[in-house]
Amino acid sequence: MGPPPIPHNTAAILSLLPIPTPSYGSGGIFTAACSTRIAASPRQVLDIIRDVADYPAWNSFVRSVTIDAQAPCTPEADLPRLNLGTLFTLHVFMNASAPPTAAGRPTPEELSVLEPINEPADAGGAYPARKGWRIAWRARPTLLTPEWALRCERVAELIEIVGADGADGAVETEYFNWETFYGVLPPVVKLAVGGKVADGLGRSMRELKRRTEGLATGRGEWIGML
Repeated sequence: MGPPPIPHNTAAILSLLPIPTPSYGSGGIFTAACSTRIAASPRQVLDIIRDVADYPAWNSFVRSVTIDAQAPCTPEADLPRLNLGTLFTLHVFMNASAPPTAAGRPTPEELSVLEPINEPADAGGAYPARKGWRIAWRARPTLLTPEWALRCERVAELIEIVGADGADGAVETEYFNWETFYGVLPPVVKLAVGGKVADGLGRSMRELKRRTEGLATGRGEWIGML
């Protein structure tokens, strides 16, 4: 698959070219994207993303998440977390300064991808081998936004970097995050709230970085959930 065309340490942008997603591929209308380096392992970052009960403590873009349904075979310990096939509702706050009493915008989603990344280097030398995790969720259709009118999927790739900044054995994460919109409504969405979507992804990325690095005990042991 190869790395997404997102520059390293990108605050938040509306990409000039739509970036494909796992569920919908190419043909998107626009993409919001960002990237950063996180001083923690991909496993640590993934744990924070999946632990939606903790979102109110750190995420100003998605202040809460409602789990609507889990797959029937989901272990009891995994019920409060995002798993492959989880149906859930994000409560999104486009305005970072919205008061705690404000109501977020409910957006129903489905966890569409949860998989390890273990890709060999490109034979032509375009990119090195990549190891880490990929997690993605896509919007569930509603009466007001049927699938033919609006589809979108948000993807996070967490790529392992060993020996970062010259530290022998230190494991860090290159975090790439993008959301691509498809259908007939995205031009309107981009005009109305495209900038706010990009800003929200950037906010969430910065807050995820602070949360993960704050919870990681140095760069040592981490009691993970997988």
